[in-house]
Amino acid sequence: MTHLVAFCIGTGMTLGLALITGPGEASTVTPPPPPTQAPRTEVRITRALPGVSPSTLADLEALEDELEICLFERRLLEGRLRIHEGEYQDWPAEVEDRFQPAALEDALIDAVEPSGLAEVAMLDCDEFPCVAVIEASDPDQPCCIGLQRLLKDMEGYEDAGRPSISGVIDGRPVLVVALQPPGDAGEQVNDRLGYRLTETYEALQAEVDGY
Repeated sequence: MTHLVAFCIGTGMTLGLALITGPGEASTVTPPPPPTQAPRTEVRITRALPGVSPSTLADLEALEDELEICLFERRLLEGRLRIHEGEYQDWPAEVEDRFQPAALEDALIDAVEPSGLAEVAMLDCDEFPCVAVIEASDPDQPCCIGLQRLLKDMEGYEDAGRPSISGVIDGRPVLVVALQPPGDAGEQVNDRLGYRLTETYEALQAEVDGY
């Protein structure tokens, strides 16, 4: 007896067709993996399958159409994800020394921690530019002008861009900020940076909320 199976597995959308012709006998047809970008991918199987009836081939064609829909939905979701998250930003080949991770970390600590008002809780430099989390030491201080003033007065970084998100998390003022070279970073960097700042702030809040 002949059985047909179409399957989509996991978020990675592993796709395939299995033609089961009898006990212990299976012929599996798997379309090639779709590209990471979104050119249209055709899913068509070989027609020369011995012993397969016309009705079975018609069923195969219907399953192929379902697989095409899966691929289309995958491309659509990947496009939406890129719009929401932006494109990952590698470090440029040339960046001023003061914005390199090690130098920036030292400068942040020197500017923030001697004041006793705050501490550098995190510095994420996995991609460009670095994103820092500054937490107030005193939960009773207002949010978040004092934290912003500490960064504004950073020696050697007066001209740096400082896009940020601030708020009160677990009763303590928190500033999530990026320090980047002066000038227009470009739309791609700005879009991605907006996502990273928001994601970092929301992750801190979620950790406090127990999510």
